[in-house]
Amino acid sequence: MTTKTTNKGVYWGYHTELEVTTSKRSLIFSDNNPIGYGGKIDFTAPFNTDGSVNYITITLYNLSKDHLDAVRNKMTFTLKSGPEDLFGLLTEGTIIQREEEQRDNLDYPLKLKCLSGKDYSKTAAIYSYSSTVEAKKKSFTIKKGEVVSYNKKKRKKVRLSFKKNTKASTIIKRVCRQANIKLAHMWLKKDKVFTSSYTVSSKPYNELKKLAKACGSKLYYRRDGLVMDDFSKADPYKEHIYVTSVNGLLNEPVLNDDDEGGQTYTLTMPLDPRVDAGSVIEVKSDTLTGFVRVINGQHSSEDYTTECEVKRID
Repeated sequence: MTTKTTNKGVYWGYHTELEVTTSKRSLIFSDNNPIGYGGKIDFTAPFNTDGSVNYITITLYNLSKDHLDAVRNKMTFTLKSGPEDLFGLLTEGTIIQREEEQRDNLDYPLKLKCLSGKDYSKTAAIYSYSSTVEAKKKSFTIKKGEVVSYNKKKRKKVRLSFKKNTKASTIIKRVCRQANIKLAHMWLKKDKVFTSSYTVSSKPYNELKKLAKACGSKLYYRRDGLVMDDFSKADPYKEHIYVTSVNGLLNEPVLNDDDEGGQTYTLTMPLDPRVDAGSVIEVKSDTLTGFVRVINGQHSSEDYTTECEVKRID
């Protein structure tokens, strides 16, 4: 495998920043502004490649009553964290639940449950229209004893279908366009050709997951959007992450057995915002040396750590 990796930066000088966008302005909460006097911010930010949505928990401390009241459900948020040289975006999305915790002296802690990205699984059903037209007889009375009748025509909704020998990529692009779903990247291991006519299910996100699987790929969320990934690219997201036992690993990788009878490793490292679902990392340690792909994991403000499950790239 040929790719460029680096161990840019050092793992110190950590801080966190949460930006919440209200209808009138943006509020920025920081644990480092002014330096040494910022409010405390706790968070856990999970990520995965199984296509399920991720929910982020964020707790803010040392808020004023005005700021506490300003943060509401359905507002958008951006969460950034990391060491001084690698500080960057962890995730962004929407606040879906807020809970004011018990007051501690003059402090008003606020716990937020947030949706990372967008939940496309709830996207409205998609349809096409048949060439036939339904005619329904309608009538109305214009005055006593005089009724006007007419036929009202309506095109019939049908499931979206494609003729035989259509490529999966064509279907994927049409589903995305009609359901207003944006793919940040699309890499298919094979662009399957359907030798029979193909009818799309009414749930577009589930259909995209099925098509991705048929093409030897996975559909999942990253901080830059929804992706289809065949896991064959050397370093598809160009993050250039390199960790060793001396710099970047907090302990030796732990070997696991996965559900499919294969093997994965658990990596624990200082929080690195470059690491996300699908990231490629070059590891050099006593128990694991080589390139791995991130399957799932989470960033946490507790001791500022990133823990992830990875699979070796052959």
